[in-house]
Amino acid sequence: MDELALANLIKREFSTVPFSGSWNIVLKKDYDQVIEARQVADYFSDKKWQDITVRSLRADYIGDASACLVFMTPQAFRFYLPAYLLICIDEYNEADVIYDSTITRLIKSTEPTEATKFDDRFVTMALGQKQAIAAFLLQMHLLHDNKDRVEECARRALDSYWSSFLAKDAGST
Repeated sequence: MDELALANLIKREFSTVPFSGSWNIVLKKDYDQVIEARQVADYFSDKKWQDITVRSLRADYIGDASACLVFMTPQAFRFYLPAYLLICIDEYNEADVIYDSTITRLIKSTEPTEATKFDDRFVTMALGQKQAIAAFLLQMHLLHDNKDRVEECARRALDSYWSSFLAKDAGST
């Protein structure tokens, strides 16, 4: 699948994900206690995922743009994830650590607390969305793993959870 087809697949599959609500971008306890969580909530509260680009993050977000997904509630994560997937596809060179952080968030940990966070984000996701993420990870693996990245993060993410969602003819790498 080429990058344009992949981007269109992601846009189509995530087009119906409901906005989490500006009050549900980060957990209240994090908002009250963690400055960066407050920055994430304030920045994203009035934005659609379609508005998020590397340029908008760098120009308007005052914190570490690669850490935003970490602070989001599962609902906000699912809503904004397509923006980050598209950044990785369309703005790979500019994305820098945003790329690494996004791929890392797609690796299912074997540590119980982290595995639960992963499940909260992804288990209820629609099959088409999971297939789009799997296709994204396969494409990122083919394009970037072990080329200019130290680790095979996309392959690790596929192996940790996503490979079962690949189209039968797509997973032969």
